[in-house]
Amino acid sequence: MLFQALSITPHVSQVSYIGIDGLLFSYYAHGTEFFGLYSNSSISVNSSFRNSTAYTWYIQRADSETGKLSGEVITSPPLALINESWFQEAMNSNNGYASLGIQWNSAQNLLFLSSAKSSWGKLALGYRRW
Repeated sequence: MLFQALSITPHVSQVSYIGIDGLLFSYYAHGTEFFGLYSNSSISVNSSFRNSTAYTWYIQRADSETGKLSGEVITSPPLALINESWFQEAMNSNNGYASLGIQWNSAQNLLFLSSAKSSWGKLALGYRRW
């Protein structure tokens, strides 16, 4: 479902699921290519992110038709996401939340982020500048 949202929704260049336990899975577009990004473990939204050295992000290419991840796995230190105010506000909001943020790609493009909360976490769509 995440990949379908990314591949068919105009102007969306990133779609992410962030669980209340800190687990993360995301698809993002970089140019004409798609990538999947995921975490290896959970992290508390109230924890000290900079001290969480065990928290790692993994990135793989995603098939442009199916979203299936394949190929070399690249490890990446996570962005300073947990301490950013938009993340805290989005996770604590009982409703949807909108803000500006950055894309997971290496260019870290500016995105308009729109999120919705459920009992299991947040689903966020990232819209690139038009």
